[in-house]
Amino acid sequence: MCIPQISINYIYLAGTRDGFIHLCSVFRPYFLETYEKHFLPVNSIEWSPFSPDLFLSCSSDWTVQLWRRDNPKPILGFSSSQTAVYGVRWSPKWPTVFAALKAEQLEIWDLKISILDPALVLKAGAVEFTSVQFCSEADTVVVGDTHGEVKVHQLHNLGVGSDGQVNNTQI
Repeated sequence: MCIPQISINYIYLAGTRDGFIHLCSVFRPYFLETYEKHFLPVNSIEWSPFSPDLFLSCSSDWTVQLWRRDNPKPILGFSSSQTAVYGVRWSPKWPTVFAALKAEQLEIWDLKISILDPALVLKAGAVEFTSVQFCSEADTVVVGDTHGEVKVHQLHNLGVGSDGQVNNTQI
């Protein structure tokens, strides 16, 4: 299906419980495109801040998928453990870096380092992670958990093609 040239401000993505992702427009009563790869609920979708044609999705099927808007099949798929992925976030500073949020761990992927394994894995411990956000003004990621605590993790050596490191700070 050909996608009409519509400003990115007027289109959005919707994930379903059946694992489909639909590209929608506020001006059309039908889907512009349907993306199929996930086979369990789609939990999160995020457009790339660096390319308006790229987006990430994550699912309870244990995977994160990288998509191009003009292709109904993913470019790459990522999975490091057999647990649901509840959130995905692009880094606002590094175009090859994203976070995948699982209940028991946070994975920081840097595609310059590897497309097979995350660059960093932060374990949740006795709690479960519930939210993640990259900071745009600092090399940090903020993670919330089920105890209501927020932790700031300073990231080192990401987006430069070498192994990443992390320092922890609790707020």
